[in-house]
Amino acid sequence: MSTPDSPRWSEQRVFLNYGAAVLSVAVALSIARLLQIHFHFEPLVLFICALMFSGWFGGIKPGLVAVALSLLAFHYFFLLPIYPSSIQTEIPRLLVAAGTSLLIVFLSAAQGNATTALRESEQRYHSLFEHMAEGVVYLRLLFENGEPRDAIYLAVNPAWEKMTGLKNVVGRKMSEVVPGFRETRPEPFERVSRVAVTGRSERFETYSTPLKKWLSISAYCPWKEHVIVVHDDITERKGAQDQLRLVIDTIPAMAWSLRPDGVVDFLNKRWVDYCGLTLEQYVRDPTGPVHPDDIPRVWKNWRAAMAAGESSEDEMRLRLADGEYRWFLVRTVPLRDEHGGIVKWLGFSIDIEDRREAEEALRQSEERFAAFMDNLPGYAWMKDLQGRYVYVNQMVRGLSGYGSLGKTDAQIWPADLAAEYRAHDQQVIAARKPLHTVERYWHEGKQRCMAGSKFPIFDKTGAVALVGGAGVDITERIEAEEALRESEHRLQTILRTAMDGFWRADVQGRFLEVNEAYCRMSAYSEQELLAMSISDVEAREMPSAIVAHIQSTMARGEDRFESRHRRKDGSIFPVEVSAQYKTSDGGQMVAFVRDITERKQADEALREHADRLRQLTRRLMELEEQERRQFARELHDRIGPNLSALTLNLGMVRTALSRSSAEAVGARLSDSETLLKETVQQVRDVMADLRPPELDELGLLAALDQHVCLVANRANLVYEVSGSDPIPRLSPIVEIALFRIAQEALNNVIKHAQATRIALALRPANGRVILTVMDDGAGFDASTRRAGTAGLGMITMRERAEAIGARLSVESSRGKGTRVTIDVPKAS
Repeated sequence: MSTPDSPRWSEQRVFLNYGAAVLSVAVALSIARLLQIHFHFEPLVLFICALMFSGWFGGIKPGLVAVALSLLAFHYFFLLPIYPSSIQTEIPRLLVAAGTSLLIVFLSAAQGNATTALRESEQRYHSLFEHMAEGVVYLRLLFENGEPRDAIYLAVNPAWEKMTGLKNVVGRKMSEVVPGFRETRPEPFERVSRVAVTGRSERFETYSTPLKKWLSISAYCPWKEHVIVVHDDITERKGAQDQLRLVIDTIPAMAWSLRPDGVVDFLNKRWVDYCGLTLEQYVRDPTGPVHPDDIPRVWKNWRAAMAAGESSEDEMRLRLADGEYRWFLVRTVPLRDEHGGIVKWLGFSIDIEDRREAEEALRQSEERFAAFMDNLPGYAWMKDLQGRYVYVNQMVRGLSGYGSLGKTDAQIWPADLAAEYRAHDQQVIAARKPLHTVERYWHEGKQRCMAGSKFPIFDKTGAVALVGGAGVDITERIEAEEALRESEHRLQTILRTAMDGFWRADVQGRFLEVNEAYCRMSAYSEQELLAMSISDVEAREMPSAIVAHIQSTMARGEDRFESRHRRKDGSIFPVEVSAQYKTSDGGQMVAFVRDITERKQADEALREHADRLRQLTRRLMELEEQERRQFARELHDRIGPNLSALTLNLGMVRTALSRSSAEAVGARLSDSETLLKETVQQVRDVMADLRPPELDELGLLAALDQHVCLVANRANLVYEVSGSDPIPRLSPIVEIALFRIAQEALNNVIKHAQATRIALALRPANGRVILTVMDDGAGFDASTRRAGTAGLGMITMRERAEAIGARLSVESSRGKGTRVTIDVPKAS
């Protein structure tokens, strides 16, 4: 049996269409002939009906056949028999009829095609409706006070009945079929009602508790208050999605999905645990977990990827639940349907904090490596197996020809040098081990030498991939070695001809080298000394003390001392030794030895002369003090009584004069009395300067206090005296020497210092007596004052100090005053 869509049915339909056209024209002609014969008129409307039927039933081609047959029948059966003589005048009428017929055919054919298409469409829709796998229900909503309250089932397909288990619902209200649907499942009805009211389609997923199924619902509004609802059972898909989500929740990465408009609709468990946000919280603030500094860049890239519908990849910092930020690699890819439309965006975030730290560590390591290599005091490079340079450090880049990588030695150096370099590289590659070389090269117009090491660099497979090299310029070292050899030759010449002795010994004191001067000095031959040690010639120290002395010199590095050596004949002679310890060659002692016999004799003579001079100076001081004491006594015993008598006589003369005589010579007499008082005071001052009586009667501190007071009052200075006398008292010669030194120091203050304050202190301390004189005057630069430029007063002070075995020191600087200190032993 043929179906409407089979080829056989198409052939049968063609014959049927053309047959209907011929038959309709034949029927119209038959009826028209009968009406003409019986009623004598030509019913053209019958042919028009035939044309309309042919065009409607068969289409344009059968309609045209009907037009042609109708025109021929009308012309043959009606025009020629009735109007044979006026056929020419009927042609326009015939043409009009033909045009009208064509129009009728076209219109009828169009109507027929539309009717057929509609019928076929309805058949296809009905077939589709009946055979759809999704459940479809057609509803009309019922409103109450403008609000949707219920709905009437207008049509349902078998799939919907099978899905829901509901039968015979068409024409019934939803509240009758599913009582309480608004209370048990309000959301689906509200969304379907919104589609019917707004006309905007909606698609959503919901779980039906009565059916125990997940449904994907798509609602469309064909016209107002009507809605078509398509139900798709997605329970299996949901189960698969749940399984997929379980898998996604367990993967060690953050995953999510977005709707085509970019709104997040799923976050896996790792994402939620990491950020501490629920899906609803994240949807409200999608940029919340992103670091504020990254948001502009990330948002811009994501919008561009969405607009282009392409995958995107970005790195950003995301905030943990505890507030810490970590770096993530975020990839987003579109999920498309069979038509290429985006149905989802899938995203994954991979924690790359450790990778970035490793990359940063690698970058820093590379920077440190580059900095280290560039700051090496030598040359470093790497070449590939063809001899092309792939890395050079800063030192190499400073050579001519190394401005860019990729060159070979043959492109940089002369042929002989390039061949030498290449031969060494080939030797390293073949031997697969380092090679130490000394190579020549040119720099700044001078041929130089480089000591280096060339070594293989292996790849992962163990094959030689590169040849590395490092070297240092040894031109200066070679020149220095040559200079050292010349210097050693000159040194040996100097040592052989030197007047001082020289020897070199090991840490045990055994002689390793001696010069001719020490051989002459000790009367030993060179061979004899080289078989001896320091203890064999040392006459002052025991062998154990010599070892200790050597160790002390090793610790300090050098030493200078005097000792006594023994000649071959047993005689002893003094020496001055300047020794130095050298760590080279296992440690060695190097010493210069000078015979100081003559210097010792001269020193002894000088000491004896100094002792005699000190004794002479001390004796002169004693004699000077005796003369001073005698002169002061003579002034007191001879001049003093006379001055006292003269004072009494002048008083008696004034008393004996009459008034007139007193008026005549009174002024002269008063002047003489004043002059006599001044003379008496001057004599007393001279006596005090010659020998202060307080020194003998009250002690050194009292005498100094009296003298300081006298000097300060004369010069209008502020003074201070402190300290105490030593117990027991110092010898008279020492006391008078300290007094005279202090006296001279105070005279210098008055003459040169321009001071406003002086201070004197006398303090015994640890078997010594320290006398200090200080001022706040102008001072002087003591570091530039040579001994030869000192004044007579300073020379006298030093001589007095040396005479009593005291140390005198002067401290002064410009603008900070002067401090004179005398340190004398109590036993002096």
